[in-house]
Amino acid sequence: MLRRDTLAPLAVLTIWTLAIAFACMQLVDIQRSATREQLLQEARALFEQIVLSQIWNAEHGGVFVRTATAICPSTPASPPPLVLADGQTLHRIDPACMARQFAALAQAQGNHHSFRMVGLPDDAVDESRGDSPSGWETESLRMFLAGATERWTEAADADGGMNATFQYMAPLVGQPSCGRCHAEHRCEPGAICGGIAITLAADAAQGGTLAAIAGVQRWFVAVWAVGGAGLVAGVWLLVRSRRAALEAGRAKSDFLAAMSHELRTPLNGILGLTDLALAEALSDQQREYLLTSRQSAERLHRLFTFMLEYARLDTRERKTRLGEPFALDDCLQVLRHDLKARALEKGLAFRMVVAPDVPPVLTGDMNMLVVALSQLLDNAVKFTESGAVELRVAVRPCRFPLLQRLAKGNQALRCLAFTVVDTGPGISKELVGKLFEPFFQGDASFSRRHAGVGLGLALARRLAQAMGGKVVLTSEPGQGTTVQLTAQFALPE
Repeated sequence: MLRRDTLAPLAVLTIWTLAIAFACMQLVDIQRSATREQLLQEARALFEQIVLSQIWNAEHGGVFVRTATAICPSTPASPPPLVLADGQTLHRIDPACMARQFAALAQAQGNHHSFRMVGLPDDAVDESRGDSPSGWETESLRMFLAGATERWTEAADADGGMNATFQYMAPLVGQPSCGRCHAEHRCEPGAICGGIAITLAADAAQGGTLAAIAGVQRWFVAVWAVGGAGLVAGVWLLVRSRRAALEAGRAKSDFLAAMSHELRTPLNGILGLTDLALAEALSDQQREYLLTSRQSAERLHRLFTFMLEYARLDTRERKTRLGEPFALDDCLQVLRHDLKARALEKGLAFRMVVAPDVPPVLTGDMNMLVVALSQLLDNAVKFTESGAVELRVAVRPCRFPLLQRLAKGNQALRCLAFTVVDTGPGISKELVGKLFEPFFQGDASFSRRHAGVGLGLALARRLAQAMGGKVVLTSEPGQGTTVQLTAQFALPE
């Protein structure tokens, strides 16, 4: 199987190849359209020349030439040949015959075009008016009778070549002078009396086009090769750089997780032995020292817990478990047990308010929710000196509910909003957006006063995103802070 860092350059090269191929085909079509237009204009010009020569011939009653025998078939309207004083004989050539002579001469000289006059499909074959039409010519004449003014087509040769011949046909319209030669055929002025079919050899015109297309294709191949190599090299470097950055970040996270585990083990020993020491008979000063030590160890323990959770997100050890039902009250009891005592120590009121329509049982990752909410509540208790900290739980409309239900196996969804409100000092608008950056703090003195490193909000936001929600913080200096975490949960069946 192909690796991901190989698929990206291949995808870019494929898109680049398709783009170049599309551009090349468009240019080839433009070249062929130009050739087609050139042939069409040439056929129109040849048609006009033939018609003008016929009109001139008819205006003068035909052309007399010196020939020993008649060139054109005689008709009842044909005048007798003229005999000159020197004994030479002049025979008349009518317009149709003259056009046929021109066509024969062009073919004999090897010109790349030919033409012929054809009569209407319902007329009897009469060489004085034109040849019998072919199937395509018959269809064209009927189109002219229906109102069409011209028709053309491209045909392949016997070897399957493209556009080997260009066929053009336009109608012959009766002129007042036509009656001099064709009075017996009733070719009325303005009526369609037949047509002129012109065939052009497209090879000559296509020669330049094919040469131009070949040049364009060579240019496109060069562009494709140079551009493709540059794109592939660039994407490959980006992919390698990204993979190196991910591996470096994963190594840092692994180191952080390992260190957190190693540091939490002796801390647990310190906390346990401190509790045992506090159970003994101690003086007031000794008890105060041990309580201070225990509080410091607890803060350090919480700090390592936050760092470990953040590292687990980077190493993808944590996965949302959608199929595990849990009671929301159990989640709130854990939070109440961990934070209510700390709030009471500072003289803060600690309340939890759950809306009546909130489902008592949800399906999701309870541990992830507890960790995310504990970050928000811990910050609220930490930075609030007086007043209260309150957690409100309510139902909110889900975004794109149909798509989300399909993604979660068509289970019924509930989107809950967990809002933490405190009466702390508040935060300025300039700092609100930066607080979600890892290790950022609005005041560096907080890290000394409250033993924090700025991971709480960053961790809560990433956990909320893993649960299909987000974290929104609003605050004003002196007005307290409100942080809302939204998450999606499935309902048990």
